[in-house]
Amino acid sequence: MLAMLIQAASQFTAEQYQNNFVFLFYGLLTAWLVLLAFVVLLAGRERKLRQELERLRTMLEDKGPR
Repeated sequence: MLAMLIQAASQFTAEQYQNNFVFLFYGLLTAWLVLLAFVVLLAGRERKLRQELERLRTMLEDKGPR
């Protein structure tokens, strides 16, 4: 099995290796951009939740004990 992999790898040209690295770069770039978008989305949701919590606290303070 290992011998077959080594033989297959030796048949690649330098251009094919370069193309593989280009695809790898774009794949990793896409993964990082998706992760960044997810983190930004979570941060926005957290900000909205904090604002809602503060609004509810203000409503409770305005109502006061009766």
